[in-house]
Amino acid sequence: MKAVCKETFLIEKCDDDGCTIPNKYSRIKEGSIWNVEEDLTRIIDGEIRLTRNTKKTFHWIEITKEHFEQYFETIISHNFDCSIAKRKGCNYCLKGKRIPSTGDKRWYINENKKEIQADDENISVETIKIAYCPVCGREL
Repeated sequence: MKAVCKETFLIEKCDDDGCTIPNKYSRIKEGSIWNVEEDLTRIIDGEIRLTRNTKKTFHWIEITKEHFEQYFETIISHNFDCSIAKRKGCNYCLKGKRIPSTGDKRWYINENKKEIQADDENISVETIKIAYCPVCGREL
């Protein structure tokens, strides 16, 4: 499962032994996408462990469920062909590329209306209101 940070916040840094480093903090940025780890591996006994790989380094944090609910929102995670643009979005939310789905319906993201729209008027649900891109997690 993946989660997107809803609001920038600071978290205490820890060393490899799980001890906090006095007066050292990491900034967790709004819009950053994290993996929610399902295994029980913990270094500082946090309730939820999140990991994130960037080109430069591997990041991990452990937080309480309360902090997770306050600062993160889970997002749909599928194996989409998702290339992230410099404008902090993907080819689905920025370029209107069709979202792969089961069946013969075609769905598109309309960023201006903050909706996922179907191209078929003969279905019961034509639009779904969204706040974040379900592919890359960018806030619309």
